[in-house]
Amino acid sequence: MTDQHPAGYSPRLHNHDLGPVPQKWTWYNILAFWMSDVHSVGGYVFAASLFALGLASWQVLIALLVGICIIQVIANL
Repeated sequence: MTDQHPAGYSPRLHNHDLGPVPQKWTWYNILAFWMSDVHSVGGYVFAASLFALGLASWQVLIALLVGICIIQVIANL
């Protein structure tokens, strides 16, 4: 069994255990990762503060969706 290491890397610095694992991201993986970020204490506090300001539930939903879309675009430039 031979250890394959990328060109330009010392075999002392790279082996099978330390190398990155190939990933196959599906739509479910991306959605689950995104949802783990959206469902956070900061998101809940922000939503609660919008309710405390007197916004209706549909206005809070619109504000959250617009904010999430803006961050999604900025984060993926």
